[in-house]
Amino acid sequence: MTTHALHVAGFALVSLFASGCSKPCEAIPTPDDVKSYGFMLDGGQLCDSGRSAATIDYPKVDADKLVDLHKDKLTKDGWKVETPSEGVLYATREARTLFIVTAKRSSERRVPFAVVRFCDDETCRKSLSAIAEEMKKH
Repeated sequence: MTTHALHVAGFALVSLFASGCSKPCEAIPTPDDVKSYGFMLDGGQLCDSGRSAATIDYPKVDADKLVDLHKDKLTKDGWKVETPSEGVLYATREARTLFIVTAKRSSERRVPFAVVRFCDDETCRKSLSAIAEEMKKH
């Protein structure tokens, strides 16, 4: 085997092992506030939650369908849902507001995930609405 072939084979093995490390986070118990908003999809694993924000890993969800799955669920649950930018959802229902950013993976997370900001006060809604409107422009 030539040196070039060894380098290619080594790169292929490293890539294979790296892609096999797609472990989701260790799930934590879902607090009542997260449950009450109903934004977690089946199969989601809550990684972090606090102060009106949550991070959820979706190890068994097709990354390309994550936004559509969120949109379908929220719409069925009575939320008004907008997509201000690719991978982003802005949803409102009564006084409640959601801002969901999804990603297929990152350097730290090798599974599809969503970061959700949720709130039920007017100041927060105005802030999230302004962000959504700005994202629509770009």
